[in-house]
Amino acid sequence: MFFEVEYLLALDGRKLPKGTKDSHKTIYLAFIYYYIIKGSELEQKKPKDITTSRMSKALAMFKELQDESLELHRIEKSARDLKAQREQRHAFTYRMSRTAEVSEAKRGVTKATDFRNLIEEYIISRQR
Repeated sequence: MFFEVEYLLALDGRKLPKGTKDSHKTIYLAFIYYYIIKGSELEQKKPKDITTSRMSKALAMFKELQDESLELHRIEKSARDLKAQREQRHAFTYRMSRTAEVSEAKRGVTKATDFRNLIEEYIISRQR
């Protein structure tokens, strides 16, 4: 998922500010900012709710029959999954006492596959 977001940022010509540590958390925050916050109501001074985002708009156009709010919900879920996977990776990498379980690994692979599909759909929608 980390590399999918890096790829997406590179496609959009987005670069992290100089001196920024290229970490999983930084990439997660960049994804949240560029694909959920930027261009949404959150950029206004007094946002009410997020009802649209750059990615949800592109996916909604790509899937004209689907409601944009469903796409936003899907993107928000993917952002939560990205965060959860980053935290899980951190726990496995830095807390050596924790053992990985097959069920957690399978859920991680499923979430990564869903996230990759979302990113691919977004990239295809931009090409239209």
